[in-house]
Amino acid sequence: MEENRRLNPDRRTIKSKIDGDRRAVDERRELFSEKSLVGKLRKIPFFSELTNDEFKKVISVCSKESFSKDDILFHEGSTAEKMFILIDGVLCVALEGKEISFVTPISIIGEMGLFTRRPRSATVTAKTECLLLKLSKIELSNLFKRMDMLEKRIYLGMIKELSNKLRKVNKFIVEIKK
Repeated sequence: MEENRRLNPDRRTIKSKIDGDRRAVDERRELFSEKSLVGKLRKIPFFSELTNDEFKKVISVCSKESFSKDDILFHEGSTAEKMFILIDGVLCVALEGKEISFVTPISIIGEMGLFTRRPRSATVTAKTECLLLKLSKIELSNLFKRMDMLEKRIYLGMIKELSNKLRKVNKFIVEIKK
């Protein structure tokens, strides 16, 4: 009887499954709604200086990406053509094959190579299923050409973020030397 129920589920079972799938799709859609994304991006120091209109322009040129567990976003030493904004999931950063940190939402990943025009400094792998926004170097450059204040605001946010990261590294070095 149980085997028959799995092979031929009743209407309530099917409706429950469909409703569950719809809720999952609705939750995923909400993660990528403009209002939700603007709220999330405001939390990233990199974008802290942007106006609402500038947020909307940035979001409009991003593409949605999903990665499965163990998918590689990029390899150490590769050319940086894009950066990502992690919306959901966990990423692992590895340097010379050794895991050095984990990235959780809401975070930017891959921006260093994009702005310095240097090869990727680490390999980044999805530790879980991940949802991200992808912003290509070309799209970002085109935005900067059309909106010079956007470029200035992003660079100001980036300087603030890099300063915060440098402070953390300095504290870490002090702790190691103790």
